[in-house]
Amino acid sequence: MAERIVVILILCVAIATPFGMAWLAANDLLVGVTDFPPPRALFGILRLA
Repeated sequence: MAERIVVILILCVAIATPFGMAWLAANDLLVGVTDFPPPRALFGILRLA
């Protein structure tokens, strides 16, 4: 049972990573266009992970 949970988590991360990177890129573009303050601490945590 634990092995299945680990596999599901790995699959979720593998699927979510490209979307996360695309979201970060889009968010950086938005920040460049608008005055919206980016949550830099969150970005740092995501980039470390």
